[in-house]
Amino acid sequence: MTTPEPLRPSLRLLFVSDHLGHAGGTVHGATTYFLSVLPRLREQGIALYPCFLGRPHPAEAQLRAAGVVPVFLGRMKWDPRALGDITRLIRQHQINLVHAAAMKGIILARLAGRRTGTPVISHFHDEKPVNAAIGFLQRHTARWSTASIAISASVADFAVNELGADREQIHVLHNGIDPARAQAAEPGAEARIRQELDIPPDAPVVSVIGRLSPEKGQAEFIKTLPDLLQRTPHTHILIVGEGDERARCQALTTQLGIGHAVHFTGFRSDLADILAATTIVAIPSISEGLSYTALEAMAAGRPVIAMAVGGIPEIVHDESTGLLITKGQHAAFPAAIARVLGDVELQRTLIEGGKQLANQLSVDAHVAKLTEFYAEIAAPGGAEKP
Repeated sequence: MTTPEPLRPSLRLLFVSDHLGHAGGTVHGATTYFLSVLPRLREQGIALYPCFLGRPHPAEAQLRAAGVVPVFLGRMKWDPRALGDITRLIRQHQINLVHAAAMKGIILARLAGRRTGTPVISHFHDEKPVNAAIGFLQRHTARWSTASIAISASVADFAVNELGADREQIHVLHNGIDPARAQAAEPGAEARIRQELDIPPDAPVVSVIGRLSPEKGQAEFIKTLPDLLQRTPHTHILIVGEGDERARCQALTTQLGIGHAVHFTGFRSDLADILAATTIVAIPSISEGLSYTALEAMAAGRPVIAMAVGGIPEIVHDESTGLLITKGQHAAFPAAIARVLGDVELQRTLIEGGKQLANQLSVDAHVAKLTEFYAEIAAPGGAEKP
């Protein structure tokens, strides 16, 4: 590739993804990414046109408040009209670069880019298994990406091995967070949250934060809580988030007789306040592309104990920025949590290391690298076009 030219106001970017968030207003890691990155791209002077294949989502209000106006196509799964929609948007707005995320969004963007001769960047965010049809289409259209981005080296391997991405064209760009957002707890937040949930002021609090879904491992973590409560009887556990697994997780809590110590908060928009009331953040995921939760916990000065899956070991460095649990060994969480609760020096080490890493992986640093990448791809001769 040639040396990138500076970004020009003539850069007209179509950003395509499957949806802004899940049905019912639920958010996920990609939602966090869109809300933090898209406004900053606009601030860089890029003519930005975000497009989501699905229906409007409540998070749209936050984008509009930041001056970003998204388009929602309202197309159902496999609706072929979405390809025509994206092609028209490219031509209507004279788009000269497409940034596509999520499985269907990537496939449709590649097809539309091939139709119009527009370079396409494919952005891979996770390692979720795909069905045979999606896998076939990903592999068949992979050569029509001008370049690709993966949020971790682990996700890059998945994209290459399972989805046919070109190893020579894929670049690892870790997601970034806004450290100030994770640190912006309201005055008195800790006392308020503890009072709301009836948690004693001096009780340790372990929080598991994220959408309640099988790959997030909440149910497996809950199964270990009788052991944890034997080791540290006064500990309380927050299950923060909403999703299809909530009913199963609540039933499991009842069956284990630990309902007095486990609090299901549902989705919370006051994440900084939740973190202020948290002693340790546990991440028991079975599959994880990178983990916003880990970075946000680090930024807030909370020790992280996480399962060593996906891209997590790229940010949770054992004994330095957090503790790692061997993949699949959920039963090891109680001992690790008890260890951190009982070792003030270890807490200090993990907190200091985590804060340093979170500051390095800021969303502003991410956007700076992303815009450099755009300039490289959009520059004349910058990449072989599809």
